[in-house]
Amino acid sequence: MRLEAVELRRVRMPLVAPFRTSYGTEGVRDLLLLRAITDECDGWGECCALGEPLYTPEYADGCEHVLRHHLLPRLFAAPTLTGAAVAELLRPVQGHRMARAAIEMAVLDAELRARREPFVRHLGGVRETVACGVSVGIQDSVAGLVDVVEGYAELDTRSAVRR
Repeated sequence: MRLEAVELRRVRMPLVAPFRTSYGTEGVRDLLLLRAITDECDGWGECCALGEPLYTPEYADGCEHVLRHHLLPRLFAAPTLTGAAVAELLRPVQGHRMARAAIEMAVLDAELRARREPFVRHLGGVRETVACGVSVGIQDSVAGLVDVVEGYAELDTRSAVRR
């Protein structure tokens, strides 16, 4: 497979409720999405970096910069590409794990789509669904925290009944 182009998309997604942590409160999530366009198929990846480097050193604008100027040129130079080869091709660049993961996921997604192989099968998954958690952030009081957690637990109970 050969990487022909990468489309970087910035998306601002309003959160259902403000998310408060020790570093601040977010009401909108600033996302960096990547579309890897190959000669066989397109694939998508998401950069999990936040909008500012307050919680982790990486942030969305910095990830976009390192992708454009340091990571993507190495992948475009490769005569062939697979999801498994991305890490080795990017090895000379130090750090930037979130930016690396985003492009690695997009390339792997394109590869798996071209083979019509579901991601879950690639990972060896055996279930149709998996349980997941939710991060509730800091609340104004312990009672408020309990209310929020109970609300999510109730949602989980209702969805478990449908399974």
